[in-house]
Amino acid sequence: MPDTPASHDERLTHPLRHLAEAYNARDLDGLSALFDDDGALVPEPGTSLTGLARREGLAGFLELGGTMSVEVLDVVETGDIALTRTRWSIDQGNGTPIADIGAEVLRRQADGSWRFLIDSPFSNRAAA
Repeated sequence: MPDTPASHDERLTHPLRHLAEAYNARDLDGLSALFDDDGALVPEPGTSLTGLARREGLAGFLELGGTMSVEVLDVVETGDIALTRTRWSIDQGNGTPIADIGAEVLRRQADGSWRFLIDSPFSNRAAA
């Protein structure tokens, strides 16, 4: 039987679902807490942000405003690492949402929770 997002531990998909909740609440601390200490945000193809730069990148996303929604498309899990794909959009109320397909790598933490090791929200776009 193929893996589906529903067949995985809810703790694995929690960061994916909570991403939209934290975004919509404009909760920068909540967004930052979804990342592994070594986690990277890829705000555009070819750019990887870690540490304080990652937090600043997340703050930049929050400045877009609007309402985010996230749909989990695929989950592949092996050991303490998982690869996911999501379809996300931000409706800014102007009739032209920002949307793409994201690719995420998550790492299981010692407490059994999962956090982003890599979040590449624009994975459907080619690097220049």
